Amino acid sequence: MSITNTYISKFRKNFPGYFPNFPARDNICVGDFGIVNKGCFAKIGNIKTDLGIDFEIRKIPFSGREVMESNCDTSFSSQGEAKFDGIIKASVKLSMKKADSVYFSTVLSSLIEMENVFGSIYPQILDLYKAGRWEKKYVIISAIEKTKNTVIVVTEETGSEVILCSDFNAPAEK
Repeated sequence: MSITNTYISKFRKNFPGYFPNFPARDNICVGDFGIVNKGCFAKIGNIKTDLGIDFEIRKIPFSGREVMESNCDTSFSSQGEAKFDGIIKASVKLSMKKADSVYFSTVLSSLIEMENVFGSIYPQILDLYKAGRWEKKYVIISAIEKTKNTVIVVTEETGSEVILCSDFNAPAEK
């Protein structure tokens, strides 16, 4: 199985009702439309900028962490150091014991969604369909979960290991 297919199938199984954007090359926004191709959203355009359909969005702040592990034995190393100049180093080791493993970890920050989808947007989409400017296979992104950061590791082979390292500046004490 390819890395793309592995990620898409594991993501869809663990997050039903959601479609991944993989590889994440496009900046997907609420109001984008496109098709679902092999379980993944493929953007064609945006209903506001490309089709003139106006809509309001609301942003709902929330916090939380979602982790998906499939075929992984995740070990977090205790490697780390802090220097007097305020730089902290940390690392995480991920061991994948089986082929086609996926590790997905994200820190959520907000939900951005369309308002009044059924009242104002769908009638306009129906008019576009009747005029031959909308295809039945199109889908619209009506909500997006924004994240502060996300880590995705996908492997194809048995016994893979990945070490993620980071340096960051610690704020000085006052």
